[in-house]
Amino acid sequence: MGFGLNLVGLPIFAGTELIFGGAATLLATLVLGPWWGLLATVIAFSATVLTWGHPWGLVCFSLEAFVVGWLHSRRGRNPMQADILYWLFVGVPVTSLAVFGLLEVPFPANWAMVIKYPLNSLLMVLVTMPVYQAEGFRLAVGLPLERNNTTSLQHILFRRLGLIITLSIATLGLFAGGTFDRVRREAAQEELSSDGKEVALEVQSYLDRHLRAVTHLADLYAVAAPADAAHPDPLGRARSLYPGFLTLLVTDDTGLIVSAWPLRNRFNAAMAKSGFRVADRPYFLEPRASRRAYVSDIFRGRGFGDELIVAMSAPIHDRDGIFRGVAEGSLDLRRLRDAIGRPGQLRDRTLVIVDRTGRVVLTGGEVDARALQSFAPHDLYFAAHQDGADTFTYDNVVGDRRERYLATRHLVPDFGWQVYLAEPLWRTQGPIATFYLTSALVAAGATGLALLLARGMAVAITLPLTQLVATTRRMAQPGGEIEPGPVTHFSRELAEINRELHGTAVNLSRSNRELASTIADRDQTHENLRGLLLHLEDLVRERTLELDVARQAAESASQAKTEFLASMSHELRTPLNVIVGMSELMAEQTLGPLNPRQTEGLQNVNESGRHLLELINDILDLSKIEAGQLQLDLQPMEIAAVCAASVRFVREAARRKDIRVETSVAPDLAPVLADERRVKQILVNLLANAVKFTPAGGRVGLDARIDAAAGQVRFEVWDTGIGIASANFERIFQPFQQIDSSLSRQYSGTGLGLALVRRMAGLHGGSVEVQSETGQGSRFVILLPWQSEAGPPAPAPATLDSAFPFSADPLHILIAEDNEANRQVYAAYFLPRPCRVTYATNGREAIDLALTSRPDLILMDVHMPVLDGLEATRQLRADPRTEGLPIVAVTALAMPEDRLRCLEAGANAYLTKPINLRELSRTIARFAPAHRLVPPEPASAS
Repeated sequence: MGFGLNLVGLPIFAGTELIFGGAATLLATLVLGPWWGLLATVIAFSATVLTWGHPWGLVCFSLEAFVVGWLHSRRGRNPMQADILYWLFVGVPVTSLAVFGLLEVPFPANWAMVIKYPLNSLLMVLVTMPVYQAEGFRLAVGLPLERNNTTSLQHILFRRLGLIITLSIATLGLFAGGTFDRVRREAAQEELSSDGKEVALEVQSYLDRHLRAVTHLADLYAVAAPADAAHPDPLGRARSLYPGFLTLLVTDDTGLIVSAWPLRNRFNAAMAKSGFRVADRPYFLEPRASRRAYVSDIFRGRGFGDELIVAMSAPIHDRDGIFRGVAEGSLDLRRLRDAIGRPGQLRDRTLVIVDRTGRVVLTGGEVDARALQSFAPHDLYFAAHQDGADTFTYDNVVGDRRERYLATRHLVPDFGWQVYLAEPLWRTQGPIATFYLTSALVAAGATGLALLLARGMAVAITLPLTQLVATTRRMAQPGGEIEPGPVTHFSRELAEINRELHGTAVNLSRSNRELASTIADRDQTHENLRGLLLHLEDLVRERTLELDVARQAAESASQAKTEFLASMSHELRTPLNVIVGMSELMAEQTLGPLNPRQTEGLQNVNESGRHLLELINDILDLSKIEAGQLQLDLQPMEIAAVCAASVRFVREAARRKDIRVETSVAPDLAPVLADERRVKQILVNLLANAVKFTPAGGRVGLDARIDAAAGQVRFEVWDTGIGIASANFERIFQPFQQIDSSLSRQYSGTGLGLALVRRMAGLHGGSVEVQSETGQGSRFVILLPWQSEAGPPAPAPATLDSAFPFSADPLHILIAEDNEANRQVYAAYFLPRPCRVTYATNGREAIDLALTSRPDLILMDVHMPVLDGLEATRQLRADPRTEGLPIVAVTALAMPEDRLRCLEAGANAYLTKPINLRELSRTIARFAPAHRLVPPEPASAS
């Protein structure tokens, strides 16, 4: 709990925050002692190492837990007293050493941390003490109740009321201060960002104005240059309008200076007279090549002292577009400082302007960067690019003090320069600190006043009790008489309490005499009850023994039932495996061609065998449903296909009774999400009942439709049979119940069909309705939930050859099976397929053949003599030579726990008898070694 609470903090001042996990760890310390409290604190406050980035919070609060726990448990100190002693003599010194000596936390966050730790801890003590002293909590954790008879009720009320008031005022002040801090910081960030953006725009405007002046000068010389090339009037006028230029000059197309201003500058005069050329200067080469204006990086100009300048130049072209020279102006960056910023906007702030190459153009305030230096190594530059935001914080060393600054960065777009503007964080946090100090003084005054009121209230509440104590003492004195006590005037209710208590004292004196005789009667009654209790204990002991015997008998019967179901399932499935397997192989014409009548008859044999299997599954399914173990396999289901398959199952039985089967199923119904096997099981059960209870020459029908408005799939199975009386509607859905259960009944059956229908529909979230009258036929309505998005279509059914599409050499399969008939089914199945089969009749023989013949796959029966399949699988998995060999468990055991036993023994897959040969094909294809499969040759063009 403490770890989770410490991940969420309450910001209060200068980036510091309060955390609340100390409430949980302090409770652990007070309840369990110092060592367990230390362990709990280490776990809870390890979160601060992640959130704060240093371990000192963990160290301070862990020491606090141990010291407070020791002082409370060994010295009997109050938790508040113990906590104050810890922070005075241990906590504050350790925190100061960490903050000022080791961590180098910048101002003002350093002082905020030193104050925050003890303040945070004291708040947690205020939160913890009411919980720790509450009787409900002490009873819950097994602590003895505090029985301090020396403390008056007035003192208890005063202490608890004062604690609640103090905690409430402190919490309110902290939340108000945190809100004020957040609002103040956001306002300061917005103001600083706005000023920085404004300075960047002013720099942009300053550079734009002078660049346009140079461009205009070039246009002037292109139109009509003065006859006297040395005439300085155009340059002089430009210089007077734009004093930011240190110098101006004009060259011809060869770079020869033909005019310069001011001529009083000896360097300019010398250049003008001697024919000085600037053909190698970037401010000449760039405009000539690009035919556009050019702005250079900052540099120190020659002949101008130490002045920093930026060269701005523009090409001169005549009317025919022929290059005639360059007009250039050297911008004096000293005047840039005077051109930007409103009055007071840059006061007490640090300003740095950097050109596009990262060199310092202009600085102001507390920064140690000089002009032309690279700005990259400085903290301000590093913090800006690391943070990536326009407004950020960074630490700056001013003198011997490390202080935190709030800064902003903005781009001068057209020139690639950057403007950095920063101010001390204390400029924003100072008013917040004043707010906290003022709030603390106001809260202290309010708390003091509230404590005085709380004390007065405690006195007024306890005064009637004090008077009652005095009255009781007078009653205890020999011959003492009870006199009416003084009535308090604090409130009408308390006065009434006083009078009631006084009357109660009088009644109590009278009751004392009656109590003495009652105690004597109670002692006699107690002896009688004690005898009855001894007799009752003997009766309870006997009844408990009887219930234990009955429980053991019930458990034994349940286990016997489970074992019987498993045994019967195994014995019935083993011959069914031969019937179903042989019928599938013959239907696939693996054992030779069949005529249509033989195929139809064989299909009836297969379906009858599977019907017998479904009857077995009905019994197992009912057992699973009642045990809550049956799981649905929801897949996209084609309604028309399921209805057709269900009708096909009963069509032969209907033909024999001359019953007409009618269906009404729309062919374009959308697929729905359902367990296809269970839905088919529902419909087959209902259709089989309809055929069974309909006389010869009658009609049976199946209708299916989707009710999109109700969100349901509606199946209706109807007949013109004998019908059902309404009194039997509930009975027919009970397991093993039939309307006519006499020995001479006309219709046979197990009574499981309709019970499973209702339970299967319920598992789908649906329901079953019945509409019937005796002699008028019946109609069963199945309502299942419908979803319009049924997902992807079901995969195409596998054929018996899907495991063997192509192979480089025969697949070697080892079959462990002790039943000869089942081996014949396997032999008939694998005979026409590209594989080599080896048989083993017991588990020991299967292990030996697996080690010597090295098969690609093992089909392992579970029930075998000498060594069963589960133990054989375990031994094969334990041998390094066969630990990776694919093993498929094949068994007639079909209970829920049987599959888990096979997989735990090491089987890769699990198949139940009778085996579905298509499922066997998919399983073999799944585990066949990949190196034996080769791509088939492409078909020829013919």
